Amino acid sequence: MKKIVILFAVLGILFWGVSAAQAGNALKSEASNDALNPLNPNMIIDAPSIAVNPSAFNVTFSQGVHFAKKLHITNEGDALLTYSVDLGADWLSASYQHDSVSGGETDSFTIYFNTEGLTIGDYSAVITINSNDPYDPVVEVPVNMALVQDMILDVSITAVDTALVRDGYFDADILVENNTAEYIEFDIYDEVHSEATNMTLGPLFGPYSTALPPLWKLCGHVHYWVADCSIIGNYLYKFYAVQGDTVIGYDEQMTTVSATSMNDHVPDCGAKSFELEGSPLNDLYLLSEDGRKMPFAEAQSLLNGDYANLPDEITVGAYPNPFNARTEIRYTLPSSSDVTLEIYNLIGQRVESLRSGYESAGRHSVYWDASTYSSGIYFARLTVGDKVITKRLALMK
Repeated sequence: MKKIVILFAVLGILFWGVSAAQAGNALKSEASNDALNPLNPNMIIDAPSIAVNPSAFNVTFSQGVHFAKKLHITNEGDALLTYSVDLGADWLSASYQHDSVSGGETDSFTIYFNTEGLTIGDYSAVITINSNDPYDPVVEVPVNMALVQDMILDVSITAVDTALVRDGYFDADILVENNTAEYIEFDIYDEVHSEATNMTLGPLFGPYSTALPPLWKLCGHVHYWVADCSIIGNYLYKFYAVQGDTVIGYDEQMTTVSATSMNDHVPDCGAKSFELEGSPLNDLYLLSEDGRKMPFAEAQSLLNGDYANLPDEITVGAYPNPFNARTEIRYTLPSSSDVTLEIYNLIGQRVESLRSGYESAGRHSVYWDASTYSSGIYFARLTVGDKVITKRLALMK
């Protein structure tokens, strides 16, 4: 029995000694810059941790398109993250390819796709990001690019003037045409690329979702102030129609910004070179095959697939008719317009105004409560622009 007690005592002393040594080593580790987590000896405390978004690029372009996508690098750790980028293909370039990111912050830079000189087909590359992340020092971002011959949508930019000056304006007309037999949903946005800095500004407006039925057009105008501190040099204005990462319509317009004697001493302001004035949504509209005009802000019905149901003429009707006290007056508008809908009695007196104002193309209705009026014949008068249509109503109580 004594031997057993002595054995347990010795084991207890040994266990206490090992535990004390481990605790001491953990305290020493925590006090050093290369400290290890005492709960996980393989985990480095205060280390950088890289996260890359997106994890891959899968894009479709037409030949000759200059396209740009953002790559975001986040440091999810505490220590400073340093990294460098290897693009892996000569048809890829970047705004800059090495930098550092503090803990909890995100660094974003632009990847440029240059398809000039490339033939129709599929291309692939791997963007490699090397960093000081101890657990994930090498991150690979696959790039898959498909080049097609023709765009689905025809896009054109017509600049009012391509010779710009500081503290002046850039104005351009935009035209997107669907010359196919298909109904197409897409997003639109624009960018400005500075050749002097190799940086892309934008999107300056958008992306906005819209749709074009067969043979419809998207028309409009953009208006930008050229800052008095804009970098002198060439700028490429670019307008895109896209479906996800696939460019289905594109055009570009080269412009040149110069200084005047009034602002040639103003320091460059870089990213603030172009500023949008007003809203392009107010200057964009859709034009149907037969010339009907729809403001862009009212084009949501096209995204719902209602374009096929748009009326092709102005009509007005009522149900029930004859009626007792209450009837629904229905009318159709082939295009957006100013509208008035009024009720007149048999001797031509206006007895009530039901609608007055601007209304979108489509089908509309309003109820007329005639409970306070005497039985007889009335007329619903619909005025759309310079056209007037009337409907005979019979009130029977």
